[in-house]
Amino acid sequence: MSTAAPLRVLAIDPIPKGAAFAVFEGEQSLLDWGFKIGGKGRRQGFSRRIQILITRYEPDVLILEDVEGTGSHRRLPAQRMIVSLQKLAAGNGLRCEVLSRGDVRAAFPRGHQTKRGIAEEIVLRFPELRETLPPARKWFESGEDERMSVFDAAAMALALLASKKHR
Repeated sequence: MSTAAPLRVLAIDPIPKGAAFAVFEGEQSLLDWGFKIGGKGRRQGFSRRIQILITRYEPDVLILEDVEGTGSHRRLPAQRMIVSLQKLAAGNGLRCEVLSRGDVRAAFPRGHQTKRGIAEEIVLRFPELRETLPPARKWFESGEDERMSVFDAAAMALALLASKKHR
């Protein structure tokens, strides 16, 4: 009796300076996470950095946000980056799946429907991410801390892995 190897996923969440990423092998194993910096006018450099992740981790699937899905508020540069990443995946023969923010929220318990709540749930499951979690945003702070993007990427990966478990 053979058991299938766990699905290895690379989830990428675009940010203004590049992208946050998380790599999982199954739901229980976080292999890596962090940021890849691209910068304005450096699309080729950014693609090269993502290509390095693809080559290093050899994921079975690349996960991106569905910019047309429920809850997405992506600006045009992020939308373009996601399209570019979809093309990069296709060029590598890598399956690419998109998840809406609604799909991600549905994968987490009812008590964790906010981005912060989901991030805290992820830290409970993967304590190695505790130092990456920024302090809770105050009501007077305008922008989201870029470190939250690592949790957005991780949440997409975990949502996809949870859905595969039940299929």
